[in-house]
Amino acid sequence: MTEKNALHSFLPSFGFFGSSELNCLRLQPSEPVTGLRLSLTTDVPEVLNLSFVKFIGSDGSHQQFELGTFECAASSTHIEYTPSGLLSGQGLHSMREMKPSWTIKFAEPTSFTQICIY
Repeated sequence: MTEKNALHSFLPSFGFFGSSELNCLRLQPSEPVTGLRLSLTTDVPEVLNLSFVKFIGSDGSHQQFELGTFECAASSTHIEYTPSGLLSGQGLHSMREMKPSWTIKFAEPTSFTQICIY
């Protein structure tokens, strides 16, 4: 994503993170964001396998999004997954491919204190 305030390409790699509050990857955006793109950039086909992406608002609660306020996409998914399912903890499992990715775009810049990736 190249839009202003989109979170992208600021981590050299995800590294290890897990599926609990204790070992999830926590991002702390410093300004409102227009979107988030998670991708693997490897020299061989790989699988993007995530459990949950949770957006935390200024009140500390998990933010729920109304239809029409966001758009989710994935480079591919297994049939039992949908791109927006990652927002409700239903997970995402891509096909084995080059640079698998998941993206969310918001209709307008949105503020979060944390983005937790499981």
